[in-house]
Amino acid sequence: MSYGRMIYHVGKIIKRISPPLEEMKELISCCSADLRLKAEQCNDISGILRLIQNECSLTDIELLHSIVEEMNIAEADEYIEMYKTKLKEFCKSLSISLCLKERFASIPHLQCETVTFVLDWEPEEHVLKDIEDLLAKASGKLLKIEYVKRTTSISVTCSFPFSDVGFTVLRMIENIHILMGQGLKKLTIGNLTLWRRQDVRQKELKEKDQDSLQHTDVIPYIILEEAEYKLRDAISSKEKVCHSCTRWLDILYL
Repeated sequence: MSYGRMIYHVGKIIKRISPPLEEMKELISCCSADLRLKAEQCNDISGILRLIQNECSLTDIELLHSIVEEMNIAEADEYIEMYKTKLKEFCKSLSISLCLKERFASIPHLQCETVTFVLDWEPEEHVLKDIEDLLAKASGKLLKIEYVKRTTSISVTCSFPFSDVGFTVLRMIENIHILMGQGLKKLTIGNLTLWRRQDVRQKELKEKDQDSLQHTDVIPYIILEEAEYKLRDAISSKEKVCHSCTRWLDILYL
């Protein structure tokens, strides 16, 4: 089942069942302040469905799935599960070369941070599932793919909730040797470089097993003190912006 057909069938079912509009708006509003503003502007079920469709993507239908689950729309859930099963199979065969410059998701940048993995990969030799497996090793399920592009290597830009920045950084640093074994050349969060491989000879890296990577001459570029200070500044700056936005939202809802 294609993404478009799934959206069509699920939307058709939701319109027919017509769940309480205010309950759907309240559920969406709980996801983020940005979605709360958008949900308040919806006057009917069709408006809510357009909002949900705009927030979903080929690989991320969590908002739609949450609505269907919370509203107990079993008939629609069947279409979603069918699509997710097909998507898993599709990702196993979709070449990265077909994903270049394609945007996977749109994120509210005030609420999310970006992380970029530069990988010593050839697009034709890997599939989308390889990227998903790498992200799972890096930080579990926190990272969502934004887009993939090719420079001198493959660059994968992802997003994650800003509230999880500390945990995500620590998790990726803990798993840095696993990522090195997968061909990682550079790791950045926002504008801050957390790690950079000095020896970029992929052939030599592949000849060394994962355990020995911790003792090789591949020197990690992790300046933890500098990273800590820069991340603290970034957090402080974004907290001020978010606080200001929250105050304006409170004023608007008075």
